[in-house]
Amino acid sequence: MAKFAALMCLCLVALTGCGNTHSPGPSSSAPSTSTAPSSQPLPKVAGRTVLPITEVTNPTGLAVDAAGNVYVGDYDSKRVIQFSPSSNTQRALPFTDVDNINGLAVDTAGAVYLVDNINPDRVKKLSAGSSAQEVLPFPSISNPAGVAVASDDTVYLTGYTNNQVLALREGATSPELLPISGIDAPVGVAVDSRGTVYAASAHQNRVLKLELGKTAPSELPFTGLNNPYGVAVGPNDDVYVADTENKRVLRLPAGSSTQQELKVPDLNRLSWLAVDSAGNIYVTNDQQQVLQLPFGF
Repeated sequence: MAKFAALMCLCLVALTGCGNTHSPGPSSSAPSTSTAPSSQPLPKVAGRTVLPITEVTNPTGLAVDAAGNVYVGDYDSKRVIQFSPSSNTQRALPFTDVDNINGLAVDTAGAVYLVDNINPDRVKKLSAGSSAQEVLPFPSISNPAGVAVASDDTVYLTGYTNNQVLALREGATSPELLPISGIDAPVGVAVDSRGTVYAASAHQNRVLKLELGKTAPSELPFTGLNNPYGVAVGPNDDVYVADTENKRVLRLPAGSSTQQELKVPDLNRLSWLAVDSAGNIYVTNDQQQVLQLPFGF
């Protein structure tokens, strides 16, 4: 998070050690595997489950696939870990030349997308079963943060520094700028089943949405946000946001104007957020943890 964390030291990062810096350098391309006994129950802490992901000291970026596998980046080791809750096993994905991990996403085919925002800014894609990554054509993005992939394989990316949300359509050689004007410091991004795009503005404490075919965004009726970070869409198109400084997750049910709150006591700086097909919520925090929160508010 070198460059990104420095920009976000107003403590919104919630991410992983605001102010940490590391010199650029390639990561190891050799996958590794760590296994915990499959009969061992996942540890519970105050109603939440701590995923037993090992060798991750600075979690950043978070995603979950259709099979329930959880993906988390580690800023310190510059790796992306795939964790299987059903077997309590994990492995490092063979991304290479990683400098600074930010957002992660997984598409319907199981391909994993990694935002690497230093030297240079770029988005990498690793197809399911592949050991060779692909760099996607996002040439003009500045300090990319969040990434999301729609069911039609359109890739959405936020640019924190230049206040942009870009869309790369499948087969395109360059992205298009979405008309989400007025957003400041966009971080998390998500897309629902209808193609509506959601982006969190860290500086403005709001979440904007751009409906398919519209030329201007609208603001979701979240209230009291303080440094919103990760954004996710649930199986019913409910919208979730990690409200970093308020130590809570908010949900806005589809079609509703009333937010629901899940307080996470004694937990500092929630950051990245993901929701699985069953509605379970996953968050990263600054305590070197990935947490699973129970479905329901």
